Amino acid sequence: MKTLFENTLSQSMKIKRYRIARGNRHVISQGGFMLLELLTVLPIVSVLMGVMMMTTIMIMNVGTQNNNHVLTLTQVQNAGYWVTRDVMNGQVVTPSPSYGVLVRIEWDDWDSTHNTIDYTLDDGQLLRQKNGGTAVIVARNLVTDDTYFLQDVSNEDKYIFTVKASVGETQIERNYEVSMRIPSET
Repeated sequence: MKTLFENTLSQSMKIKRYRIARGNRHVISQGGFMLLELLTVLPIVSVLMGVMMMTTIMIMNVGTQNNNHVLTLTQVQNAGYWVTRDVMNGQVVTPSPSYGVLVRIEWDDWDSTHNTIDYTLDDGQLLRQKNGGTAVIVARNLVTDDTYFLQDVSNEDKYIFTVKASVGETQIERNYEVSMRIPSET
């Protein structure tokens, strides 16, 4: 048994089919959208699309900024790790022993093998060269003018290594204080 709504709908469909078949054009226009409806919906959709585009662009910019921050921090930490590690192992540490050399670290192994490590800054890269061999890149994107290695004036066995890196608009600077494990013999 059909409900009242189904009966009414069924009769309405029969009447519309009949009128369309007889050529009544009033019923044909009932199936589409009115111009006023389209003029109302289009601006709303345009505003929503604009908001979605702005959000997408902001998300992409935040992703780039995060990548730059992580890359910059990694470079600073790499530089700090290698320099402090070698200073702690060194017996003689010489800040800026010659032009272009940031620090020279020397020590003798248990078998009397003499080791020398030179750290140099070249075009924003921190290079580590052991015993005059091939230089290895320790960190990149460093700000050469703001990266330096100094001896602490209050303690001659303590050193301060300041390193600054920059990628895009992100800049990070860290100060590392390190002391030698084996104090130098003076």
